[in-house]
Amino acid sequence: MADGAPEQSTRDARAPVGPSPAGASFDGLSTTLVTDDANLREALRRVALLGCELVPLCASSSVTIIERGRAITAGSSSAVAEVLDAAQYDEDDGPCLQAARTSEIVRIHDADADDRWPAFSRAAAQHGVLSSLSVPLLLPVADTRG
Repeated sequence: MADGAPEQSTRDARAPVGPSPAGASFDGLSTTLVTDDANLREALRRVALLGCELVPLCASSSVTIIERGRAITAGSSSAVAEVLDAAQYDEDDGPCLQAARTSEIVRIHDADADDRWPAFSRAAAQHGVLSSLSVPLLLPVADTRG
């Protein structure tokens, strides 16, 4: 859900994402009922923006929804996040898809050294993204994951 880029801070972006005082807010974020919003796309864009605010050094973020096996970017904070999502969708694999499918947080501390998702790592390198944090979004809809 959140991708870190080096130009956002002077701190080493390769350092592991540590605990944040807002860490408890992820619980609330992951259970947000976006389906009650009249404009679902706008609600999911706000979820992406809020997710980025919660992660130190976050440069961009997105919300991936998998409905009936098809993944889409339902909301994002930037074009870079959408490009990284597309790299995952093309391969049907990547950190965001893994988080959505397993309902577990997926961390990439160093995209250059991580070999789990080569297509994602290549796209991340091309856009200066050094790390990634993918947080599942719990949705109350059958056959839909985020």
